[in-house]
Amino acid sequence: MANSDNPRGFRLYKQGGRQVRRVKRSVAVGNPTVLAPGDGYIITTDGTAILCTTILVEGIIESIELQAKSGEGPESADYLPATTVGNIIGIEDDDAEFVVQMLDTVALADMDSGAKVDVVLTAASTTLRESRQEVDNVATGAALKLIGKADYPGNAYGETNCDVIVKLLPANVQ
Repeated sequence: MANSDNPRGFRLYKQGGRQVRRVKRSVAVGNPTVLAPGDGYIITTDGTAILCTTILVEGIIESIELQAKSGEGPESADYLPATTVGNIIGIEDDDAEFVVQMLDTVALADMDSGAKVDVVLTAASTTLRESRQEVDNVATGAALKLIGKADYPGNAYGETNCDVIVKLLPANVQ
């Protein structure tokens, strides 16, 4: 059975036997893109978070912090619109494993060798309020380490859109 093409960003899979390191990061008003849970991000020199690049991921957004709303108390946000000031709660832990969709077919040799993969920077869905990022291009020096195939029914190996398990690279985690 073919895998469905339904990228949903990075979803926490395993925590490495302990609680993962979660960090609150500010997002600057100049952030040009929507940020959603499941998106990868990088940390700028002033400590704020922005959307990741294809070859650098320093954390994964787990949630968006409650946003203040004038006179009405906090407001829950499922995603952070572009150019909106806010805070994210991110996972910055190289022991954490994430499930994410692989755009192309992955060779068994790459699964076994701990190959590295790039991020496909698809814009988050504001309708579904979730990330649309996925990974691709098994390559050396890329953003994430490939661990293996996510083992659950209907996730066919050797086909496009297979869900795989990845980890942040230790060198990229602050």
